[in-house]
Amino acid sequence: MLYTPTSLQSETIWFNYDPPAASTNHSNHTAQYTAHLNHICLQQTQTWLTEIGITSSPTFTPAQMATIWEVVTGCALTINNRRIILIPSDQLDREELRVPQEWVDIPDWLGDYYLAIQIDPDTNTMNIWGYCSHRTLRETGNYNAIDRTYSLTSDFLITDLDILWIAQILALQEIALVPPIPHLALDQSQTIIAQLSHPSPYSPRLKIDFPTWAGIISNHHLRQQLCDRRLQAAQIQSSTTPPLQLNQWLQQEFSTALSQGWDIVNNIFPRGLSIVRSGENISAQEVIARAKLINLQYQLPENNVVMLVSLHPQNSTDVTVTIQVQPTPENSHLPPQLKLSYLTDSGEELQAVISRSQDLQIQLPTFTCDAGTAFNIQIQLNGVSKIEKFVA
Repeated sequence: MLYTPTSLQSETIWFNYDPPAASTNHSNHTAQYTAHLNHICLQQTQTWLTEIGITSSPTFTPAQMATIWEVVTGCALTINNRRIILIPSDQLDREELRVPQEWVDIPDWLGDYYLAIQIDPDTNTMNIWGYCSHRTLRETGNYNAIDRTYSLTSDFLITDLDILWIAQILALQEIALVPPIPHLALDQSQTIIAQLSHPSPYSPRLKIDFPTWAGIISNHHLRQQLCDRRLQAAQIQSSTTPPLQLNQWLQQEFSTALSQGWDIVNNIFPRGLSIVRSGENISAQEVIARAKLINLQYQLPENNVVMLVSLHPQNSTDVTVTIQVQPTPENSHLPPQLKLSYLTDSGEELQAVISRSQDLQIQLPTFTCDAGTAFNIQIQLNGVSKIEKFVA
């Protein structure tokens, strides 16, 4: 902090900060930058409040905030049962405070007060330069239907934060009435999530009407689904490795597979390994199989695993595919909570299995596809994921 004020006049509340590591767990650069600014804003504001003797806590968990920043800017602190919404901006002018509609019209998100935060990434400084109440923002502010924001010019912002703490002590009612958010049926919400999951350089918040959008993102579970799908689809789209052509395996052509790390099963498991489940009436000669070492965490060898793909031709066009994950020869079992998923190109999860403690293997349900069918297989563990792309 540059200066610890004796009063809370906002012009004196300047901070310097050490830039945090860039956030990468988002589907596009806009969301990554949004998360970066909000992380600085939340951390520095809470540190400053602690130094002047005010106890605060984030309203949402870190995981919840990460999903919020995927689609909209802003963060929230709770102080004495009052919610303070922080709106960071890297704009150098202070003509107005512009707040996304989500923080104003979603009952579970709205705050008692809204703080305007200016962040200058070039000098690593931050300034709290004013605030307003929810009632003032909603009833006096200008609503822009194009970008769905409420804005309030600087003339209506209060720069002396002493008044904010006095208002809290007096327990003034500063929240205007907002309409309730409609409940979405399960099939409707899943259709909307699929619609919004396609990769894009910006948030999909303006692609559907606000009440429906609010119904999705105000639900933590649905918002997490949306963010997971968008991240998975972006990872698939951005992968520079071409999909593996499995029809080449059927022609005994493995050079491309080998260049991508797929090897003969016995080269990875010298003692041999059966990848066909007992009870299946398939001879070993009919199955074409390859295995690949998947490094999920380089510093933790016990979290490395082997993906196995086996093909059983049905006819000239159709092939049955089996996907397994096994521990490496050095490990006796898989790490728990390892997730193996079948994804479409849009990131939709069609099938998934999760390992338990001491599992020796996990396997997706065997499926049959015709020539040219594209699919993606994802392995996830502790926030780290790898995607392998295939074309039958």
